[in-house]
Amino acid sequence: MKLPTAVVAVVLLAVAGYTQAPPPTLLPTSPLPVPDLVSEPPLPPRAPLAQEPTVDQMLDALEKLRAQKAELEKKERETVEAIGKKVEKQTERMRKLGIGEAMRTAEAKSPLPPSIPPPLLPSPRD
Repeated sequence: MKLPTAVVAVVLLAVAGYTQAPPPTLLPTSPLPVPDLVSEPPLPPRAPLAQEPTVDQMLDALEKLRAQKAELEKKERETVEAIGKKVEKQTERMRKLGIGEAMRTAEAKSPLPPSIPPPLLPSPRD
C-alpha cells in the first residue's frame, strides 16, 4: 500500500506545481518624470470674474456710441436725399410724358382714398 500512497503524493505535488503559476515577469519601464515644483514659477492670481467698468471706460464707450450714431444719421440723410433726387427726376419725366396729370385726374374722380380699394359687390342675378 505504500506504493499507491507514494504515487498519489507525486501526482498531488505535480498538480500543485502546475496550478501555481510562476510570478509574471515585469518589463523594465522608464520612471515617470516627476515635475519639479520648486523651479516652476507660480501662477499669477486670477482676476475677479465680474469686474465693473470704471466711469472713464463707460464715458469712452458712450463717446464711441455717439460717434457711431452720428455716422448712421449722416448715412440716413444722404440716402434720403439720394432717394428724393431720383424720385424728383422720375416725377419730372412722368410729367413730361403727361402721366402725372392722368393719374391725378383718376384720383380726383375716385370717391375713395387711393389706399382703400373699392368694395367687391356680387353682381345682381336675373
